[in-house]
Amino acid sequence: MNVYLKLCLILFPLCSFGQMTEEQAEIINQEVLHLVNDFRSQKNVPALKIDSDLETAAKLQSDYSAKTNELTHIQSNNFKYSTPAKRVAMVKTGDHKAFYSVGENAAFTSFESDKINEPQYLNEIAAELFESWKNSKSHRNNMLNPNFKYYGFAVTIREKSGIIYAIQVFSEER
Repeated sequence: MNVYLKLCLILFPLCSFGQMTEEQAEIINQEVLHLVNDFRSQKNVPALKIDSDLETAAKLQSDYSAKTNELTHIQSNNFKYSTPAKRVAMVKTGDHKAFYSVGENAAFTSFESDKINEPQYLNEIAAELFESWKNSKSHRNNMLNPNFKYYGFAVTIREKSGIIYAIQVFSEER
């Protein structure tokens, strides 16, 4: 994927959907990854490794969810990115491993805009997202799937409605 498209994927949602900074998103990302890998460790499953292509695929979906104000795994109006597997295939750069099995978790939560700059509040948001996935059998199965070795995560704010959309993408290596 070219640098221009990646830059647009990063900057467009910040302008269009809300005021979450890259640093704020990274706090949530790191806390969710920490919680997921701790959970995997408790179940004797190896830790996930971050993959930038999977992060890009997750960002495509979190942006789509914020834009449409709909939590879904399918982009019905965009055949090229319509499914999690297609999104991963479209963003694969060639510098990374080829993926053949993909899982995706989607969630949303509300946020208080006056607290969005507080790191502890961002960690609470991460914990809430993690718990929602942990308490859902299919989402928990994705997080604990021992075949999944790679991980990408993204969040996008829909400030109008006070909602944060979060997407996890998991994959195994070919």
